[in-house]
Amino acid sequence: ARAAAVGRGLRVMGVGSGLWTAATALGGRARSVGRLLAGRLGSGGGEACNGTETFSLRSAVCPPLKLSRAIAVLNFDFMAGNGLSLIIGGTLILYLNRIAPLDLPLVGTLQAWQLTFIMVGLPGLLVAALMWTVKEPLRRGRMIVETARVNANGKARPASVPVRDVVKF
Repeated sequence: ARAAAVGRGLRVMGVGSGLWTAATALGGRARSVGRLLAGRLGSGGGEACNGTETFSLRSAVCPPLKLSRAIAVLNFDFMAGNGLSLIIGGTLILYLNRIAPLDLPLVGTLQAWQLTFIMVGLPGLLVAALMWTVKEPLRRGRMIVETARVNANGKARPASVPVRDVVKF
């Protein structure tokens, strides 16, 4: 959240999405509970990069009078996405059970659940890469502190509130 607040939030979302989907796909290569747990923890860490920035981004692109509706739709989308992921994932595992186990060169034998992790994880890497092409919107309502930082283009931008001031508050 801090990196998104003081830097380029869409970049944070891109990195988070990349970590999330790569960890999901790597979870499909797990051969032990420990490796599966590591993949799921990496997936959760990647997802965490998107939570706060999603709301920040929404407030930057929506007019203030429509923001509450936009956030309500976003929350509905979260729930719908969770439900659809269970339906689609279950259907995919059911289908892949007909062809699994699958022996692949350099990969080895993969069961249906492993193929599912890989199939739903890998396309997300493309989405994560596309996040680098999205233009960062102008943020409204950011606190301005006395000092300004100069970015790579030589333009001054407001400095963020120091962490010690946030903790003190």
